[in-house]
Amino acid sequence: LDTMWANVDRVPDIKYVLVLCYTGMRLSEMLGAMTDNYNAEEGYFITGVKTEAGKNRTITISPKIKPFFSDFGKDKHLFTSLSAKKFRSTIFYPALQAIGMDTLDDEGEHIYTPHCCRHTFATLMKNVNAPATDKQKLIGHSKFEMTAHYTHTDLESLRRITDNL
Repeated sequence: LDTMWANVDRVPDIKYVLVLCYTGMRLSEMLGAMTDNYNAEEGYFITGVKTEAGKNRTITISPKIKPFFSDFGKDKHLFTSLSAKKFRSTIFYPALQAIGMDTLDDEGEHIYTPHCCRHTFATLMKNVNAPATDKQKLIGHSKFEMTAHYTHTDLESLRRITDNL
């Protein structure tokens, strides 16, 4: 994330990746988000697919990414009307490569996918003191166990727990 933020002015398409990381949307949800469902004044939009918990959910916009929204919503699609395949090939992977991130492993498989951004979002939420049900609602999961599956831990998080015992 730090590398993305450091390059946001140099690589404008990295904004799309940051939006995925700070909203927890599935790529299909981003591509399906419509300008009519965006409330700039209140700072949220409605989108969602896949499960009952995920459909038509309200996604509030982090102040960190709010400035990007002046670039979005220029037509009926809030973000872009590209297909998922085209988004990956023309925006997602080129943006990561432009900031120096390796996108392929030794076998030529993608290391990161847009779905990885949902894991980033869940992990960022871990550090926010808020009800688990609200976190679950933001990411669009019907069960908290799935949200927990998306949440990754690190040594600093583990140490913060034991240091406060």
